[in-house]
Amino acid sequence: MDHQVQEKRVVSRRETPTGEIVEETVTSATPVDTSAAKADTYEFTIAKLSNVVWAIVGIINLLILLRFVFLLLAANNTGIVSFIYSFTNIFVAPFSGIFESVRYGQSFFDTASILAVLMYLVIGVVINTIIKLFSVKDTA
Repeated sequence: MDHQVQEKRVVSRRETPTGEIVEETVTSATPVDTSAAKADTYEFTIAKLSNVVWAIVGIINLLILLRFVFLLLAANNTGIVSFIYSFTNIFVAPFSGIFESVRYGQSFFDTASILAVLMYLVIGVVINTIIKLFSVKDTA
C-alpha cells in the first residue's frame, strides 16, 4: 500500500498589545491513502471505456437503422443516403443472405440490417460484460 503525506501549512498574523505584528506558521502532516485514489481512477477508466463501447455500438446501430429506413422507403441514392449505404455495407455484409429480404415495388425490407443491429447489440453487451469483469466494485 502506498503511503504519502499531505502537508498543510497555516500562517496566521496577529498584533501584540505593543503594536508589534507576529507571524506564526503551523504545519501539520496527514497520511494520504493513494491506493483509494488509484482505485477511483481505475474505476473511472473502466466506466469511460464502457461508455466508449456503447457510443460506438450506438452510432453503428443508428446508421444501420437509417439504412433500413431508407431502403424501406425507397430513398434516392444521393448525398447522405449514398454515404450511409456505403459506410454501413461493411457492417451489414456479414449478415446478408442469412434470411431472404422482401422487395415490394421499390421498397426493400432488408433483413440483414435488422439482424446486424441485433448482433451488434449482443456484441456490445458481451464486450461491456468483459470490461465490467475488470472492475473492482461489486455491481450486483
